[in-house]
Amino acid sequence: MRDFSFDMPDVLAAGSATYKVTNAGPQPHELNVLKLAPGKTAQDVLAWENAPSGPPPFAAVGGVNGLSPTGIEYMTLDLQSGSYVAICHIPDPASGLPHDHLGMLKAFSVRT
Repeated sequence: MRDFSFDMPDVLAAGSATYKVTNAGPQPHELNVLKLAPGKTAQDVLAWENAPSGPPPFAAVGGVNGLSPTGIEYMTLDLQSGSYVAICHIPDPASGLPHDHLGMLKAFSVRT
């Protein structure tokens, strides 16, 4: 990951795997993995975060919190088939906006 983007495949294989997470940006970041509810999108996640109402359109699956610049961590996830979002909620020091509002979210699929 780097400032305001995730460098990762659009499709991952279902099952348990360990992923290397590297922060190549000058700001701290996190990587939260959210499984989307059926029919929901990354934009639904942002809309719910801006005005939470009803159940969230996702379920948190795992991730890495507070990864410093140049930091490396490993995370193990057991992903099931479906639609997911990688997202960072850390606020940008200049604007105060969460990184996901500056484009740091990526939709991806998990397939068997």
